[in-house]
Amino acid sequence: MPQKSTKKKKGPPRTLARNLSIREEMRSVIMSCEVASQQLKDDMILLESELALEALTSTVSRRGNIWLCGNGSGFCLAMETAAKLSAPASRFELPTRAAVLGLNGAISSTSPGRGGLDDALASELMVYGRRGDSLWCFASDSSSKTLLSAVSRAHKELDIPVVLFSEYPGTPLIRYACAKVRIQPTDDRDRANYCVHWAHSFIANVICSQLKRASRKAGT
Repeated sequence: MPQKSTKKKKGPPRTLARNLSIREEMRSVIMSCEVASQQLKDDMILLESELALEALTSTVSRRGNIWLCGNGSGFCLAMETAAKLSAPASRFELPTRAAVLGLNGAISSTSPGRGGLDDALASELMVYGRRGDSLWCFASDSSSKTLLSAVSRAHKELDIPVVLFSEYPGTPLIRYACAKVRIQPTDDRDRANYCVHWAHSFIANVICSQLKRASRKAGT
């Protein structure tokens, strides 16, 4: 009788075995983003996006400043959006004045004496903000007292429009916003908010593109 081979079968390479969990995670994220992309077709999302564009376009036409703020991944999105708004595309385009709250060390360092770190962004906005400006807030954490202070004082004291991008339907920030773009996470797999961040970034890019067009019209 022929002897059975004692040679062990080769399994998948170690690197492939280690990356299986990454592949599964990526598939999960892709599925979640596909569901999130469907929300972009929702009439309410489209309406709120139009309201956001209307408020921000009014600021650009009046040569006002668009202030941006955020927390967590929302802060990164605020910085990215400000960079896109501030860079002129041509000499016929008026530069859009956009700045991110929280980058002024002189204001932030004195916040503890002005009412605590929760008022850091609001203090900066009260110093430099004026009527004709607007505030664009990317809230990845609905319980942020810092964002709530900035948004509420922008609405009450400066009387400027507030555009809110958030995923939380019950956040107290909503009561002060004239436009509320809310993308809901699909399930618990989206714990890192990959898809919510992607959807907010997509809408913000479209709005930036529209604002650039409005700026070019004002510059000609």
